[in-house]
Formats: sequence, structure tokens, C-alpha cells
Amino acid sequence: PFPGSADDLVALLKRFAGPAFFVAPPVPLAKESVARARNAIPSELQVLALVDLTVFQNANDSIVFCQDRAFYHGSTNAGFQDDVVQYSALKEIEIRQHRGPYAYIGEKRYFINGTGNIERVVNALNAIRQRMF
Repeated sequence: PFPGSADDLVALLKRFAGPAFFVAPPVPLAKESVARARNAIPSELQVLALVDLTVFQNANDSIVFCQDRAFYHGSTNAGFQDDVVQYSALKEIEIRQHRGPYAYIGEKRYFINGTGNIERVVNALNAIRQRMF
């Protein structure tokens, strides 16, 4: 897990908050409910931050940061992409933006929609990696 408390991670993530990047408190409850369902987030995990990746701001596509991992659910041309990024796995992989709204975490490509979201997400994950290692 992230070294330190959930409050420490929230403090770090607050540096990247923006129009669609919500950091607790408050993460809007309606968005959290949708994102939990779409990302299959276990109820025992606390949502510390949520990035709404949708045009209509309904959180059907999102990234959710919890204490030890981030969940991703996004639409692609081929359907949906779901993934979980364990913070402990960030040590050995590169996190970078690539051509427009795409981020690479290691070899996996993620579509990050929304103005400014790509930079915020890449920078937040890199900041978590720095604190982890």
C-alpha cells in the first residue's frame, strides 16, 4: 500500500485536483456510486479520488484512486477496458502521456478523456510512484 495514511495520499492527490478530478472530501456520491459499480470496487475500499473521464460527467468511465491501487474503466473503439493498477507495481514501469488523450502505464495504453485529465493522472501516478520508492 501507499506509505503513510489515507490522509497522506489524499494530501498528495489534492495537488492534482481539477474540474473532473475529485479528491475526498468531497467525491460526489452519485459519481462514486457509478464508478464503484463500473470498476467493481469492493465496498471495503475507501475512494480517495475519482477522475471522471466522460463527456457528460456521469462517471461511467473513470479512474478511482484507493489506498493501495487505482481502478480504471474506460470506453475504447473495441468496447470497454478495465484494469487495476497496484501502486506496488509502479516501481518497474514507466508512466507517460502519449499522443493526445492516451497514457501508457508500462506497456498498457489507457484513454484518458477530458481537458487536463491526462496530465493530472500521469502526474498523480508518478507522484505516487516517487513516494512509494
